[in-house]
Amino acid sequence: SGLKRLERILYPPKGSSVLHAVGNHDIGIGHSFCAACAERFERRISRFPLNSAFLFDNFTVVTIDAPSLGGYVDPFIYRTLMDRRDKTSKFVASLRYKDSEARNAQQGYVECEEEGEARQAESAVGGRLQGKACRAGKRTDIHRLCSPRILMTHIPLWRATSSDCGRMRNPRKPFMNFLIRSTYQTMLHPQVTSMILDSVRPSLVLSG
Repeated sequence: SGLKRLERILYPPKGSSVLHAVGNHDIGIGHSFCAACAERFERRISRFPLNSAFLFDNFTVVTIDAPSLGGYVDPFIYRTLMDRRDKTSKFVASLRYKDSEARNAQQGYVECEEEGEARQAESAVGGRLQGKACRAGKRTDIHRLCSPRILMTHIPLWRATSSDCGRMRNPRKPFMNFLIRSTYQTMLHPQVTSMILDSVRPSLVLSG
């Protein structure tokens, strides 16, 4: 089956894992969406929600359900598709942060260190534990807000047709046009792309 073939191709080395970004060939897009396929993808392949953020040592990987943000959808007939689109949009919006929030998180970590040192002077054991717990919480905030983000999306973000990747990667034929068909879409809509970039603010985007 297609699932077994995928597992053979992407069988991870022992002790490692593979992150999957769902695509239109996995669950469909627009009117071709398959709810059972989406459920199977989450349960058997990704083992995580289609929209997820994974925090690693010094960076965050964000995967989004890009097909839910594309394709043709009739809101009066395909309520499930609109719910999926709303769910993905809310997830993307939840990643948005202000520069002031990042600065506050960093300042809070410094204050935790100072407070921990003061309490440690009063009680060696209690102060050390309280300071450690405070720093752990603030460290999570710093990681969430300040660590570089890698965005994984099957459908590429929008780019102008005249765009290129430099002389070393520029193809002989013109860059692909913005197309929406019943079973695929060449890139996300400009407004959707802006929403994603403004919220996620990725340092690197992996598409395809």
